[in-house]
Amino acid sequence: MDELREQAALMLAGATVDVVRARRAAPKERKKVTYPPVVVRSCVLVQALLRRRGFLKQFGSGAINDEDLRDMAPPDPLVAVALYFCRRARNPRFVDIDRESTFVAGVVSNKTAGLKMSDVSDVASFYEDLVPPGHISLTILQEKLDAMVVTTQEALQEEIRLMEDPTPAKVKATIEQCRREVFVPPEQADRVFSESSRRLAEVAEEAGRQFMHELNRAATIPEIDAVRIRVKTNFGPVDTPVFEQISMARLRRSQYLEMELETRWSRPFAGPLPPHSRAARRYELELGLDNDKVRSFVLEEKRYVTALEAGLEVQLEKLKDQLGVLHAKRKDARAKSIIADLDEQISEVNLEIQKVIEDGIVQIGSANEKVSQRARERLSPEAHSTVYSIQAELAADELRIEVQRNDPSPEAGDRRRGSAQNLENLLDVLNQKHPVQQKLRSEFAQELADVAAAREVARQASKQSLVSEPKGGAGVQTRDLPFDDDFMSLAKPSAQPVPRPTSAGRTESEPEGEDPWAMPSGFSEIAFKAEDFSLVPGRAGRLANGGLPDELNGLAPGGSAVSDEFDMDPFTVGLLDSFVDRSGAAAPQQDEEPKDLTAILTLTDITMDFVKQQTEEVFKIKFARSVAEAVGVPRTRMKVLDVAKGSVKVTVAMYEPSAREVEESSLVNPPRSAQQVYNDIMDQLKDAGSRLRLGELGPFLGEATIEQGIANSGVCKMPHSSVATAFLAPPLAGARAGSRSAG
Repeated sequence: MDELREQAALMLAGATVDVVRARRAAPKERKKVTYPPVVVRSCVLVQALLRRRGFLKQFGSGAINDEDLRDMAPPDPLVAVALYFCRRARNPRFVDIDRESTFVAGVVSNKTAGLKMSDVSDVASFYEDLVPPGHISLTILQEKLDAMVVTTQEALQEEIRLMEDPTPAKVKATIEQCRREVFVPPEQADRVFSESSRRLAEVAEEAGRQFMHELNRAATIPEIDAVRIRVKTNFGPVDTPVFEQISMARLRRSQYLEMELETRWSRPFAGPLPPHSRAARRYELELGLDNDKVRSFVLEEKRYVTALEAGLEVQLEKLKDQLGVLHAKRKDARAKSIIADLDEQISEVNLEIQKVIEDGIVQIGSANEKVSQRARERLSPEAHSTVYSIQAELAADELRIEVQRNDPSPEAGDRRRGSAQNLENLLDVLNQKHPVQQKLRSEFAQELADVAAAREVARQASKQSLVSEPKGGAGVQTRDLPFDDDFMSLAKPSAQPVPRPTSAGRTESEPEGEDPWAMPSGFSEIAFKAEDFSLVPGRAGRLANGGLPDELNGLAPGGSAVSDEFDMDPFTVGLLDSFVDRSGAAAPQQDEEPKDLTAILTLTDITMDFVKQQTEEVFKIKFARSVAEAVGVPRTRMKVLDVAKGSVKVTVAMYEPSAREVEESSLVNPPRSAQQVYNDIMDQLKDAGSRLRLGELGPFLGEATIEQGIANSGVCKMPHSSVATAFLAPPLAGARAGSRSAG
């Protein structure tokens, strides 16, 4: 239906243009002049003035002040002119037309300064019906008019001939300026502008051929629009069929892109992300984000990014757990054969981690911040250098192929720029002293220079769109992105140190009695009926899926506080923690427990369905990371204990600063307590310009509320005398009491 409407509109526009052209091509009717020439009025006025002055002069110089003499004198010149034209209008026969026309023609013929072509034409038109054909006055006027036409025509042609870089708009402007200055009458326009109009047609035809050639080479909508702008500038008010061709080319390109957008890409997305990202940027550039299909495609791209990042996280965490188990077994092993076998398994797991990182670079892209961060954390320096050098060589091979093809299509241009940008990203991460750096940067100097120039342009453009620093957070910046429920896809760089993986927690075989965070005796007999009051493992327990790390463990095995700053590789530190934990280290003592603070943050703008899209455990980790970055505390001091419905209630544990954090802090800037962190979160929820509301969680904190002191997860140990004593009868004496105390 839309295509039929567009075709009908084009047909109607074409018919309207044809009508206008026919009207312009029709001969102009000559305007008939019915009033006497201006020369006659001037002559009558001069004659009346001379008669009056001659009469008064007879009586001396003082006669002009004598009222009696003025009354006897001939009438005032203006009155005389009025009386003359009244008499002429009442009785035209009293005028000697033959003598008047000859006199007027002589005056007009001899006048040069200030004479307009329209004045001569009007005089000839007035006397044309009053004197016989071939009268001398008409001949004189026609000769004068012909001379003026020739002079104007030659001057106009010379000006056009000397014009530098003539365009239809310039030639048309010159013609119109001549028409206004010389006052060319419509009936003489064809004679005056015949040659200049022919030259205008030649210039327009030549310019039209050039722009049609540019239009045929324009393959994208921005290029077509650029051609339209140049055509509009060069042609101005001059009509040309190039505009119709531009409209048709733009319509065909838009229809092609919309059809490609629907038929080329599968839903949901599959395969590497970079081709989808390049296509999304192309659709945004050509069709615009106001197009519904483009918005849907971009939204699907962001969801795909989230899915790929979550998959990468899960794979790496599983391999990390496997590696931790193998290192623990190797530490306890004594036989050389077992140690050698474990070393081989560890090498295989390390190779598998390297393979996952390589797949992440290919599938998600080298520019993804999460892939780069995980590569730095999970790979050794040698493996990191090997992976990125190999990927750089592969990207260089792809770029060589695209350069050799020299395909002029927009898609090929996107591939070339994408390959060059991928190579630039890989080389930026790779060690600058690596031999591949000099080799590839010298070979693709031009392509990499173009990438650097494009980055600089984008950086300058982003500076203009950045929001000024808001209250409550320094350096907070926002990006002009459409609203998307999948806020996890907006990966943002963090100013906080890289979170340190902590120990995996208590093993499944560890006796419950040795866990100071376990539920007290008799506590399990209480039946809780509250819908949203569910039990979640605490800091010493395992996560539900067993695949993601318990990153918010506030204490390390042995009771020592975990610090957020370290010098060793974070993955190595995590492995060392797991070795100590699995070797049977003592649990934290009761008197060394941190003063935890638990709160519930209620998000009314999302539901549990959104949480399940990226799995609950991934949501917990990213939620805690976002809150920790917003309030400016180490990642280890924040942990999401539970996510429950209604709408979404997130139970968050806030830990006191570790001993090392307190020791290394200055007196000027001491670490904040858990209560201060809680107060900061409350203040940021009330401030629309806070780091929390401008961060990843911002779109979902519209009506968010936070409550303190509601712990529904059992993470904080409850004294034996609280709930058990309040709701249960005292234990019976005898065997039952003894068995209960033993349990």
